[in-house]
Amino acid sequence: MPFGARVWILAGSAALIVAVALLVPPLHQDEAYHDFAPTALFGVARFGIVASNGAFLIVGLLGLWRIAGRKISPWPFRAPGEHWPYLIFFLGVAMVAFGSGAYHAGPTTESLLWDRLTMTVAFMALLAAFISDRIHPGVGVAVALPVLLILGALSMAVWRVTGDLRLYFIVQALPMLLIWMICLLFAGRVTRVRYFAWMAFWFGLASFCDLFDKTVYDWIGFGGHAIKHILAAISCATIFAMLQDAARRQSSERHP
Repeated sequence: MPFGARVWILAGSAALIVAVALLVPPLHQDEAYHDFAPTALFGVARFGIVASNGAFLIVGLLGLWRIAGRKISPWPFRAPGEHWPYLIFFLGVAMVAFGSGAYHAGPTTESLLWDRLTMTVAFMALLAAFISDRIHPGVGVAVALPVLLILGALSMAVWRVTGDLRLYFIVQALPMLLIWMICLLFAGRVTRVRYFAWMAFWFGLASFCDLFDKTVYDWIGFGGHAIKHILAAISCATIFAMLQDAARRQSSERHP
């Protein structure tokens, strides 16, 4: 299939997903959402659910240190700036630790903004990374990355002004759907489907624990939402593993 036709299929699918999502009536924040299982540690209320966000900080800082310091060897990126989406992805992951931690220290709809804003940074940067690797590095870095980050921030602004969460849910779901399509339509050099599949698996398991937050708490005395943080951080760590694998493959190409 011609490259242009594949691009149009991807763009048309994205437009269709957005159009269908916007046909749904406005969605508003349920105040009952903030009622998480009381995951206390050391006698401190909510300490467990706050501290579990440390997993994001560990993964985010590791990714930033290895990429910013060019500690991944051999360097798997070829085009100038190709590493930027990954840098911003891991920056977003590290920021989740603070945004989510602040929210869970005093869960309100107002503080939830910072939790979700940091997550949109990671979602959007990851989509830009796959666009850069599989479609065009210049478009992915110079066009898609800033546009997607602005879209993520805009989703939060719309929510705060109108109370409507539809754009946020689009921003959350679109990368997962489009990355699968990008992997089907375009070949990649750095990105690999199996790592994204593992990422989706761990994120799905995290969402399952979140859905049964209080049931998990009743079973083991530790809330499902707190476990979600740890599993979601493991999900993000698969992207770091993917970059390490790309470096190993590049090394084997140089020294068969």
